[in-house]
Amino acid sequence: MHGGKQVKAASLYRRAGVCTVLLALGSLSGCVTPDHQVHPVQVARIVKWSQAGVSSRIIIHRLERTHSVYRLSHAEYATLQAEEVDSHVIWYMQQTHPDLARQRQEAYYGFHWH
Repeated sequence: MHGGKQVKAASLYRRAGVCTVLLALGSLSGCVTPDHQVHPVQVARIVKWSQAGVSSRIIIHRLERTHSVYRLSHAEYATLQAEEVDSHVIWYMQQTHPDLARQRQEAYYGFHWH
């Protein structure tokens, strides 16, 4: 019977060790993955912000912060103009796609394209 207690104790220590490892891994994964993930801003949200009177400077700051990239179709461009989105915001949105292409080229080739 004395040997049975040792086996139970060893089993409990193993379980406690496994739980400790799992908790440690869980806390590390929290460090790697932020609680608040940043998602690109949808065109519809930009229209809503504009209609709500949010300044173009704030909208552009939000787009920069989220690293949003846009490849505006003619229809989207027309919609943004019709919804009276500030021209500075539209201009910024148009510049994001060429900037991304330039960054990728620089990363791939290791120099600036002109």
